[in-house]
Amino acid sequence: MSAEIQNALIQALNKLPSNNGSYVVYHFVTKPVLCKYPIELNLSGMFSQSSKVHRLIIVAHERSNGKPALVCGLEAMEYKMKTTDAAPSIAYVSKIDTTGYKAPAPITAILIESYLSSLKECNIHIFARAQPQYLFPESVKNASKRAQSDRGLIAWWLRAISNTPFSSTIDAWWNVPGVDDEDSAKREIRVTHKIESQQIRWHYGYPYDDTADAKSVIPNFPDDAKARLLKSYAGYDKKDDSEEEEEEEEEDVDNVEDESDNEGQEGVTKSKEVTSADSQNTSSTPEDIPSDDEGAVEDDESKNEFKDIVDNNDPQSMTVREFWQLLSIGEECGAGKLTGFFIIKCGSVTSADIATVPSPTTITSEQFTVIWNKLMSLDFSSEESNVKSTLSINSSIAESIQETSYTPTKVNPTGQPVEKTLKRPLQEVKQPIPAVNVLGGSFIKRKRT
Repeated sequence: MSAEIQNALIQALNKLPSNNGSYVVYHFVTKPVLCKYPIELNLSGMFSQSSKVHRLIIVAHERSNGKPALVCGLEAMEYKMKTTDAAPSIAYVSKIDTTGYKAPAPITAILIESYLSSLKECNIHIFARAQPQYLFPESVKNASKRAQSDRGLIAWWLRAISNTPFSSTIDAWWNVPGVDDEDSAKREIRVTHKIESQQIRWHYGYPYDDTADAKSVIPNFPDDAKARLLKSYAGYDKKDDSEEEEEEEEEDVDNVEDESDNEGQEGVTKSKEVTSADSQNTSSTPEDIPSDDEGAVEDDESKNEFKDIVDNNDPQSMTVREFWQLLSIGEECGAGKLTGFFIIKCGSVTSADIATVPSPTTITSEQFTVIWNKLMSLDFSSEESNVKSTLSINSSIAESIQETSYTPTKVNPTGQPVEKTLKRPLQEVKQPIPAVNVLGGSFIKRKRT
C-alpha cells in the first residue's frame, strides 16, 4: 500500500508545471505493530488481533531560487485484521493541515486525492472538525494561512473526495450529526449545487443498520469523538478498566514490536508523549479551519437531553441510532458546532494499481516518535520560520534515522510550463483620454431638422 501511495503522489506532482520549482515528499511509515482491531467482535468485549501502521506524509516546495518550505501534511492510521483476509482494511485519516505557505499549485488537494485513490479493499474513515492547527505548531499565527468556518471544512472534504480519481465506482457516505437529511445538511454547509462524481455513489447518513449495536459496527479509533462516546457510555470503561492502563499496555507491546510473541496484547503507533491525543486528533482542513464556535460550552437544553437519553437506556447496549443522536448533542459535535463524518468503501486492486516506484523505507515506532516530537517543537508562524523549521526537520531526519537509509523524495515536475506575464502588460496600458472643455450649451450649434 505504501508503494501505491508514494507512486500516486509522485505522479501527480510530476504533472505540475516544470517552471514553478520542485517538491520534496517526506513519507514516514512505521513497521506494522500488533493492536486490537478497531471494531468489537460478537458484542463480547473482545477484539480480534490486527496489525497497524502509522503514516505521516509531508510535502515541501522549493522555489528555483529559494530554500524548501513545508506546505502541508497528512497523518493516517491503517489497520488489517490478522486472522482473516476477508475483512477489509480500515484507514483513519486523523489529520490534514497546512503551514500557510503559498505553493503555486493546490498541493493539499493533490496529497489527499493521491492518498485516497491508492487505498484498495479498504474502508476509509474521516472526521472533519475545524481546529486552529494540527501538524504545524504556531501556523495559526501565520498571516498567509487562510481560515474558513467549520461549514467550509465539510464542504472542502466533499469536493476533495468527489474529485479523487478512484479506479472503480465506489460508495461513500457523509453525515453531519444532528442534521437528518442531505438537503438540510447542504443548506447548513452552504452547498447549493448537486453533489456529483462519476466514480462515487454518494449517500447521506451512514452504512450501518439503525438497530445494530453501535460497538459492533462503529470503529474505535485513538482519540476520536466516536471512540470517546463509546468508551464513556457503551461500557468500554468497565471492560478496558481505564485510559491510563490501556495506554500502558499499548506501550508494552510497542516496545517489543519486532518480537514474534505478542499474543493477545494491544499495539501502539508511538509513545505516550507523541500520541495524536496530544494535539486533538481529528481531520483538519486544507487551510486549517478554526471552528466558528470553538470553545463553546453545551447549553442547558442539550445537556438535559443528553442526560435523559443516557438515563433511559441500558449503559451496556446502544443502537446506532442512539449513538448518532447522542453524538449530535454532545460537547464535541453539538452545542452549535458542525462536524462531518465520511466513510468511503474502496474497491479491489487491479493491474493498473501496481506501483512503479519502490515503497518508502519503514521506520520503527521509536524513530517515528523522534520525527513527530521534532515536528511538534518547530515554528511555522511565518515563511521565514517555516524555512528554518524545514532545515531543522531535515537535520533531525539525518541524525535520528540515518541507519535506515531513509531519504525524502525530490520531484522535479515535467508538466507544461506556465507563462508568467503581468496582469496588465505595459504595452496594453491605456493612455488617458484628454479632457474636453465645453464652455456652455449655447455655443454648441445644433443641427436643424
